[in-house]
Amino acid sequence: MAPTLSVLLSLGLCLGLGTGDQGTFSRPSLWAEPSSFIPVGTNVTLWCRGSAGAKRYCLSTPRSSKCSAPSWPRGEGKFLISWATKEDAGHYRCFYPAASQSSHPLELVLTGIHEKPSLWAQPGPLVGTGEDVTLQCRAKSGLDRFALYKDGVAGNSTSFQWTSQADFLIPVATPAREGTYRCYSFSSSCPHLWSAPSDPLELSVVETSPRPRTLDHQVAPSGLLRLQEGILIGASLLLILLFLFLFLLFHCQHWVRLGESWELGLGCREGLTQD
Repeated sequence: MAPTLSVLLSLGLCLGLGTGDQGTFSRPSLWAEPSSFIPVGTNVTLWCRGSAGAKRYCLSTPRSSKCSAPSWPRGEGKFLISWATKEDAGHYRCFYPAASQSSHPLELVLTGIHEKPSLWAQPGPLVGTGEDVTLQCRAKSGLDRFALYKDGVAGNSTSFQWTSQADFLIPVATPAREGTYRCYSFSSSCPHLWSAPSDPLELSVVETSPRPRTLDHQVAPSGLLRLQEGILIGASLLLILLFLFLFLLFHCQHWVRLGESWELGLGCREGLTQD
């Protein structure tokens, strides 16, 4: 019995070294290279990392599940997807064999499935500091979900609207809002199959707003200045006319007095002649 017991213990030890103590393994992590957001028809590699003692990793995919030994020298599970198609889009999880614990889900999204949408800004791509701007994304194929991305920024904002147009409000524009934006459209029934990106939209923020209401504030002082100039010119003309009127009045009185003197002198000469 002793030799048999020794053989069984050795076999159990070997099996333990081969599979690892799954109960003590930490939750594995899963990520994609170059990204989990890729154009259709490109290659992507999914990496699974877990405890150092893991001898095997498995990957659940939208199609099926598959397993592989850790790659050398990284010691991580490697799963290559060549020429990704629609069937590859969806949820992925990494787990150990014969263990219930798995990684957090990874969402593999494929772009370029649908025609690109249109993107424009209202009131325009040039806005003043502190003003609001709305980026509008419209799909030509009737898709009902939209996502807006800014180049160089991780993450996205998605508008959940059952319409063919999505409005993304950017309030209180600042220089930090400047950049290149693109939008995508997709269907709520197939959330992992996205359109091609829209043409890029360059958003610029300036210190002086080009909007009409700002120009109105700038025009008001000029209008007041012109009014003041008109009042001064009118007052000057009035003074000149008053001066001319007084000048003519003075000369008229002078000529009247000269006329009276001349008539008086003429009367005196006629009286002397009669005497």
